[in-house]
Amino acid sequence: MFPRSNVQGDCLAAKDVWKTFKDQLEGQESYTRIGSLTLLYTTKLEEGSLDVDGYVKSMEAIRRRLNQVNLKLPQELVVLMTLMGLPPSFGTQEEFWNLERTFP
Repeated sequence: MFPRSNVQGDCLAAKDVWKTFKDQLEGQESYTRIGSLTLLYTTKLEEGSLDVDGYVKSMEAIRRRLNQVNLKLPQELVVLMTLMGLPPSFGTQEEFWNLERTFP
């Protein structure tokens, strides 16, 4: 998966491992894929924020970036990740899971 290197021998901490991988993958599609997937997973709408439109646009921009590097995710996955990034006050996650159980 990653280019061969002496990661174990050269790296003393997780930070060093990530830097080694970053150095090896920088400028490559794999680096963009990993970074974009990380953003898709970690991007959240802050509690109390009213900028839902901006949040959805950010998630869509991440999806487009993934498409540009030939990583096309199912729309359902992107929608699910978007819903999971909403704060608890939206109640969407619990309602979604209840709906899922109702209609298998």
